[in-house]
Amino acid sequence: MTGSHAVGGVVPHKLRVRPEDFEVEELTYLVPATRGPYRLYTLTKVGWNTTDALASVARRFGLPRGAIAFGGRKDRHARTVQFVTVGADRDVSVVEEGFQLEPAGFVDEPMGPAAVRGNAFRITLREVRPADAPALAANAAALAREGVPNYFDDQRFGSFHPDHGFIGKMLVERRWEDALKGFLALPWEHDPAATKARKAAFRDNWWRWQPCLEHAATPVERHVFAFLARRGADYLAAINLLPRDDVSMALSAYQSHLWNAIVSRLLAELASATVELAGRVAPYRFPLAMSDDARAYLNGLLLPTPAARAAMPDASTETLYAALIAEERITPRSLRLRELRHAYLKSTPRAVMLHPADFSLAEPQADDLFPGRLCLGASFTLPRGAYATMVLRRLVLAAGTDPNQ
Repeated sequence: MTGSHAVGGVVPHKLRVRPEDFEVEELTYLVPATRGPYRLYTLTKVGWNTTDALASVARRFGLPRGAIAFGGRKDRHARTVQFVTVGADRDVSVVEEGFQLEPAGFVDEPMGPAAVRGNAFRITLREVRPADAPALAANAAALAREGVPNYFDDQRFGSFHPDHGFIGKMLVERRWEDALKGFLALPWEHDPAATKARKAAFRDNWWRWQPCLEHAATPVERHVFAFLARRGADYLAAINLLPRDDVSMALSAYQSHLWNAIVSRLLAELASATVELAGRVAPYRFPLAMSDDARAYLNGLLLPTPAARAAMPDASTETLYAALIAEERITPRSLRLRELRHAYLKSTPRAVMLHPADFSLAEPQADDLFPGRLCLGASFTLPRGAYATMVLRRLVLAAGTDPNQ
């Protein structure tokens, strides 16, 4: 039964005014020892993304990029601490402007995503109106008590283009030319001006591969356009020349969108009242009220990410999944993607509801940056793959949302 529904707003606030307003500390399963085949380091950084910081370290010490292993990419607009490993034959400790790599012992295996236990967050909300502090306190209590839907958040959807959709869906639909054009020639909001101009040249000269090659500036662009100039319009083969990470991330973005859509539909059926907050691809639906039975069901539900062999856990979720992929005009078989050499869709179970550990919201304090306003600190721990920004979406939900309007 579908319950009442409203479109929600948020409490006015500011995030990430200073890097230390958003702190992330990675937690790992690795246990450091006094010796071992890999040196373990903590990478502490501000104003750098993970890959750029580690590329700088690799250049400094003459290491191949693959020699430094890490578990996940951390935001540059935050103060972050994470673990990396390097072969034990040399010390690569370093202090540079904006980041430092400090020794933390030795381990028997390299760092990787599977070694990430979770992340601890300390986040400051600024420029909060005093009148809104009670709403934040009420939201914090509800969040700690009931959790929040474990959606993939907007950061996952970088390969979604507002005019052309998901590059990952183009791959699933075997639209190889559209997908290749998406990877190489679609302009993105945050592209530098030179990149946008180069991509415009690719679009203007599409099918004329030699002029495209003349405009190419990156090794990938030169490699792909040189291949097309020799072989003609073999778009699938050209996609297989792209970096594995780029293709995998595009597929994962579309897969994550499908998972979110199933959860949203499930909440619409089970919750007696819901609210939606705007998202990059689609709104995020949050439950405002539901029965104890519905809450217990959702809290115990693991939903697999869609893939060729994904098996939904029960008849209800199977029905929702079947309806969704029919609307998307795809099939489970089309998710197999054997044509791609280096990327594929893997089904992984994911909890539908997220319950932050050790969640707390500090008492409001006078904001030293915004006179007359308040700042509040939130701290919590999340498992690997969960999004702190989803917790924040629920925390700042505006008071007075009426699902019957």
